[in-house]
Amino acid sequence: MKRLFIIIIPILFLSCSGGSKDFSVVDGILDLRSGTAFEDGLIEIKGDFAFFWNEFASEENLAGLTVDAADDYMHVPGYWSPYVRGYGAYSLRILLPEQRPDVLYFKLTNVLENYSMYVNGEPVFQMGTPGTKRESSVRESAPAIIVVDAGPDILDIVFQVSVWNDVQGGLCRNIYIGNRKDVVSARERGLILDALIIGAVLLIGLYHIALFILQRFEYRYLSMLFLGMVFVLIVLFIGSKDELMFRTLFECFNASIRSKFIYSSLTISVPFFFCYIYFIFPEYMSKKVFYIVLAVSSVAWIFILSSDAAVYTKLLIPLEVFNLGTSIYIISNLFYRFAGKKTPIILGFLGGYILLVCGVVFSMLDNFMIVPVWSPGVVFLLFTVYQTVLQAFSTSDAYRQVVRLNDAFIEMEKETEKLYDLSYVDQLTSLANRRFLNEYMQKLWERNSMTGTEIGFIIVDIDYFKRYNDRYGHLAGDNCLISVAGSLRDSMNRKGDFIARYGGEEFVAIIPNCPGEELPMIAERLRENVEKMEIEHLDSDCSEFVTVSAGVSSIIPDRKDSWLRLFKKADDALYQAKKSGRNRIVSV
Repeated sequence: MKRLFIIIIPILFLSCSGGSKDFSVVDGILDLRSGTAFEDGLIEIKGDFAFFWNEFASEENLAGLTVDAADDYMHVPGYWSPYVRGYGAYSLRILLPEQRPDVLYFKLTNVLENYSMYVNGEPVFQMGTPGTKRESSVRESAPAIIVVDAGPDILDIVFQVSVWNDVQGGLCRNIYIGNRKDVVSARERGLILDALIIGAVLLIGLYHIALFILQRFEYRYLSMLFLGMVFVLIVLFIGSKDELMFRTLFECFNASIRSKFIYSSLTISVPFFFCYIYFIFPEYMSKKVFYIVLAVSSVAWIFILSSDAAVYTKLLIPLEVFNLGTSIYIISNLFYRFAGKKTPIILGFLGGYILLVCGVVFSMLDNFMIVPVWSPGVVFLLFTVYQTVLQAFSTSDAYRQVVRLNDAFIEMEKETEKLYDLSYVDQLTSLANRRFLNEYMQKLWERNSMTGTEIGFIIVDIDYFKRYNDRYGHLAGDNCLISVAGSLRDSMNRKGDFIARYGGEEFVAIIPNCPGEELPMIAERLRENVEKMEIEHLDSDCSEFVTVSAGVSSIIPDRKDSWLRLFKKADDALYQAKKSGRNRIVSV
């Protein structure tokens, strides 16, 4: 963990540093006449731009949209407020120094939801199509680098912006100006940061989804699927919001698609993580709440992806309230369980959830420029690393539990040697007695309930044994029991399987890890080998020799149940074997 942070932190620092100089825009004017303005890196443009609401810029009316004609000002970067949906123009006058590059580069991070840029009365760039009506407006919003001739001493710049779908609009992101080298360098650092975060989170997400697939889509491994989905949602959010994924790699995806991914991934990441927590701690979370959260988040996701931004943005506040309620439910439940059990792993998952919520909160604060633009991605990356390490610790803890179970199994094998102890051995047949059977089955039941493996159980009964005793005498009856016990014992050819004498003429065969379909074959082998001894039994109604009947059953143990349930099933099967004529096996 420490080594991972030693690698990541310097890269994040280098990617996020390399900063910019601040020159404030005052009443729409940016004074850069300082001789060193363009010598020390990028200049961040921020301050009060002249603003014209419900004014649409064109080449014909730009003279009326200069800072000299302004009655209103709007802070940049920031959303236009109190205005909501509509159109407006921003005006900026830049006073250039004598020592300046021949060409200036503007780096615009993002503008909602489209814009046109004019410099000294000439159109220089357009993203989407601003319009005075929704029908005439084409949405497109992405980072851009704009080249401007720096010949004049004064640059009068007008940004025409329109917003008809998003809940807020305007010049809401950073604007930078500088020479080509500084702008390209800043862009490359941003792409490196995007690639690092997106690549790391995507690989980890795909890894967890692959684990679920490799486990053949088993229900108990759904936690891996939900955790992988959370990481993929984080990738969609970061990749949609920043430049690398949807601007550099997939230019065919327009602003509408990017917006759907941003809002959908952000709103359902918390519910999906709740689903992950549910499968980790099912005993702590309500199944009804799980189904409600899963249903609401799935419907919200589908609705956002299938509807228009003007519609689904109205549901963002209710969805955030729903997420807040989900968060309170998870945090309070985990904290309550931790307070009761003092289990560190619960506190670990609680910390992971809080870190995810911090990422969501940082994403909201980033929209209002309260935190650095790169901070949500970094927080999400830290969450991914933290959660992966926590999951690895949890998995290793499960592995240690498997090792302990294996050690316990070895101990159980050693305990079989106690058959030689008189307290666990039937004195007549030298098989395990009923006392050993009870203790062994209790331990086997607990172990197999944790590993999820079947236990096979066969009850064997000598047919018409009372008649045998009456005809041949009890001494012959004892010899018959000894012979039958030896035959049954010799017929068990798997390590870990054994025969116990349950009482009288009844024997029990225990098959710890045997598929249910193989048990009838084993039982049939036991029956055949007894009959092949050809011990005379003239009072039997089913054969002239001693025979046995057997009831066969198997089950995957449940820790909440008892092994006597398995015994009852096999005993019922034995009853059916006797009822249907004896000298046969019945499996249930």
